[in-house]
Amino acid sequence: MTADYRPIDPRRAERIRGTTAALGGGSIAAGAVLLAVAGILARVLGSSGWFALTVAAEGAAGALAIVHGVVAVRSRRAVSGAGLDQERVNATRRDLLLWWNFLVLTGCLGWFAFAVGLSSAEQPVEPAAMAAALAVPAFVAGYTGYATVRCIRLLRLG
Repeated sequence: MTADYRPIDPRRAERIRGTTAALGGGSIAAGAVLLAVAGILARVLGSSGWFALTVAAEGAAGALAIVHGVVAVRSRRAVSGAGLDQERVNATRRDLLLWWNFLVLTGCLGWFAFAVGLSSAEQPVEPAAMAAALAVPAFVAGYTGYATVRCIRLLRLG
């Protein structure tokens, strides 16, 4: 079976290679930061019920962001010389959307568990922990969503 290559401008091929690598690297870095925040939250919030689910969900979202970044970096393989491999482009677009959707769903689970944990907490939660538990996953979901859209637009066949 031969691959279906679509010719593209060599400058566009270089832009795809450079931009997808940078966007993927950003997703990997954002995922690593979210994993670090989940580790810090585990120490600050403890391992009681809903807060443990928050930490687990945010850790999983961090791991998903790293996988998303690896897929974005590997999307460079869809460009061969001055052509796009249509099968790899379609697979990459599907995988980017899949991993981003899992990341958003996991982030929402973490936010839900955090809200329930706040309502049932016996002691007040520090404002810095609240900000970290809410803002960092939102940033990671937003950035990976941006990276997904940019990669998909760069890999457009038309």
